[in-house]
Amino acid sequence: MRGCTGVLLFGAPGNGKSVFAEATAYELNVPFYNVQASELKSKWHGESEKLVHGLFEQLRKNKVSVLFLDEVDSVTSKRNQQDGMSTFKTQLLVEMSGINSRTHDGVILVLAATNLPMNIDPAFLSRFSYRLHIKPPNDEQRLQIIRRECSKHGIEIQTKWEYELMAITERFSGRDIAGVLESLNRVPLKILRAASHFKPIKQQTRTVSKFEISKPHEKGAFPSG
Repeated sequence: MRGCTGVLLFGAPGNGKSVFAEATAYELNVPFYNVQASELKSKWHGESEKLVHGLFEQLRKNKVSVLFLDEVDSVTSKRNQQDGMSTFKTQLLVEMSGINSRTHDGVILVLAATNLPMNIDPAFLSRFSYRLHIKPPNDEQRLQIIRRECSKHGIEIQTKWEYELMAITERFSGRDIAGVLESLNRVPLKILRAASHFKPIKQQTRTVSKFEISKPHEKGAFPSG
């Protein structure tokens, strides 16, 4: 690689574009800069251009570095003179083209993420030598996510139900699956809150008192309130 090399990561949200960027920097063992693209915009005239130039100047001090621009479409949409961002976009194009770089400057790998690649200006698209579609997880990947999230939340689940969940979550993003299992983890708490009566559980030791949900008419039942 020379100067500035761009890779566009596109696909539905929640499928790991940011994780991919972090993993890339980790594998290369180089500094990682995670920047929300919208953070580069300023309401003050000329400030946005200074922010962009300063960011790339900092990046060039490293031999190799990875810059992750999330939601890049928010600052690289098709250009017009009415949006007030024309000079900012030009400055970003200049920096990504390496026009401001010197022969001794370091290499910058720009990883940009978007859910809407069709909204990006063609001039910016041309700066990305590679374009990767980050797809939803396949069967094996969903199974791994389910097992990881169950372990994380202390959910005990039979193998057959792991595969059942894998089947019904087809086309779900990794974030969606994590959200489903987090919701499942709250179900017992919701049941407890909705219970009107409890009764003691018979046990060998009386060191700790244990109770279970019961119906109002059962022997030993008492109101939850």
